Amino acid sequence: MDTEHNPEKVAQSQMGDAGGTGARKPGRVLLLEDRTSYLEGATDVLESSGYEVDTASDAEEAVARSIARRPDLILIGETPGGVDRETLTLKLKTDPFTRDIRIVAWKKPASRGGVEKVLEAGCGDGIVGMDDATALPSAINPYLPSFDTEPGRASRISRPRCLKILVVDDNALNRAMLAALLSGEGHLVLEAPEGMAALTLLDQEKVDAVITDALMPMLDGYQLCHRIRSDPRLRDMPVIIFSGTLLSPENEMLGRRWGAVRFLRKPAPTSALIEALDQVVAEAEARRCEAQWSETPQLDTGDKVRHLVEELDRQNRGAQAMNEKLLQAHHELLVLSSALEKSEESLRERNAQLEEDMRMARETHFALLPRSLPSFPRGAPPGESALRFHQRFTPKGIVSGDFYDFSALSATNAGVFICDVMGHGVGAALVAAVIRGMLGEMARVNPEPGDVLAAINRALVPITRHAGAPMFASAFYLTADAASGEIQYANAGHPNPFVVRRDLAQIERIGAAGHGPALGLMEDARYQTERSTLARNDLVMMFTDGIFEVDGEGATLFGEERLLGAVRRRIRLPSEQLFEELMEEVRDYSPTHEFGDDICLLGMEVDHLC
Repeated sequence: MDTEHNPEKVAQSQMGDAGGTGARKPGRVLLLEDRTSYLEGATDVLESSGYEVDTASDAEEAVARSIARRPDLILIGETPGGVDRETLTLKLKTDPFTRDIRIVAWKKPASRGGVEKVLEAGCGDGIVGMDDATALPSAINPYLPSFDTEPGRASRISRPRCLKILVVDDNALNRAMLAALLSGEGHLVLEAPEGMAALTLLDQEKVDAVITDALMPMLDGYQLCHRIRSDPRLRDMPVIIFSGTLLSPENEMLGRRWGAVRFLRKPAPTSALIEALDQVVAEAEARRCEAQWSETPQLDTGDKVRHLVEELDRQNRGAQAMNEKLLQAHHELLVLSSALEKSEESLRERNAQLEEDMRMARETHFALLPRSLPSFPRGAPPGESALRFHQRFTPKGIVSGDFYDFSALSATNAGVFICDVMGHGVGAALVAAVIRGMLGEMARVNPEPGDVLAAINRALVPITRHAGAPMFASAFYLTADAASGEIQYANAGHPNPFVVRRDLAQIERIGAAGHGPALGLMEDARYQTERSTLARNDLVMMFTDGIFEVDGEGATLFGEERLLGAVRRRIRLPSEQLFEELMEEVRDYSPTHEFGDDICLLGMEVDHLC
């Protein structure tokens, strides 16, 4: 007998070719037999020996599995089911997807016709017996392809033919990269910039598969799938949607409904793309083979059937029209989704820039506030200063319109300034910064607080008029002589400060008599300078309206009178404790335990006179 059909000689020949590198590892085997007992017994034996086993009970199923799974060996029993061995083997050996797979006959020793009959049937690769299932692994081993020495790697049969692939993408760079990748795998690549151009190419060229982007002008990837499936000439062509966006589960469900068979997200590994391409082409070929093996039933041409066919055709045309509308709506949704994604990205970038600008504005605003407190007389240690200063500053937002300053005007003269610009956003913070810049210069050239406020007002009015919207600031400026205890002050529409005289257990309001308009409203406004005297342990409290304009239950304001009562109850407390408890009481008055505006609370306390 020829060596090709002798298992022992084939085994010796293959062992010699392998150079004695070692035992061969098991492979994938397709078993075809319509008798369940033989099929189950052989499957158990082969799987226990490490083989990967697929089974088929008839010829049609065997062809489909051979194309889709590409086994290393096909083992055909005596009754393959549906057709005889010769017809089935001829089909497998002439198909480009299966012709390189070895086919071995699996027969009983006593069956009629003997070895020659089986060989004539087309199973020219070899014959193994059915008499002893336990010997099956060693019997088929010589017919399996050789395996590499690297564990887990088999020398698979190469792709039987190059494929013609149509790549559809409106991005030229994406098309070029994908074409280079596929060409490197030995495939022929056609390119189209969008769906309509792809359909034109498909009218002219026969291709094996289409790889398309999702979102494209004129005709997107989903619409292209539907047009391909609606064309009888193209309906079996596999389509892969390969996109970087718009691959949600909902879009994938619609895509499968309209004909897409795979979905890959850009960028995908080369191995994943090639594997998907091989799979969809093999599946399409398997479907084609199944259609060839199935018998087409003959329809009755009677009037009843004809009417039924006409009705079904009418319904189908209606469904197709509805599908066209759905596809158009889906295309519009994709365009809107893409535009929304771009808008959201642009909005995120703008928000990030705005947050950065606001952060810088906040840092700039805080940088304008006093970083250290002055001591009197000048050069005295903070613990020995004749005047002690206290503050609480709580902005409502990222930036604030409230502003304050403590300054040393001379060795024994202090200046205390507080202002509240209308609003508490960026505009208010900018105006506060402008006032801060004016204050130092105006205080140096104007000894009286009323003149300082008037000078700031004259410089501010032109600025607020050009702002395009009403803008003003209330302010209170006070100077104190640490040697004599005299204070001078002027008020520009600001809440009247308290003078807490602890030793007398009294609280006075100052600044009401010379109350002038807010800064930035009237260019020729005048501000009266008033005078008073402080004694040891006296405390001047200055504040913005945010500390008493707090809504309680029933929208009742905390108010200035309640603020005055809260200070009176704590008149003997140290200033820091008084401020802390006062802030807590006002906060607790609000149902939300939050302030509704910027808060600025200042204190100047007389420890002793110089």
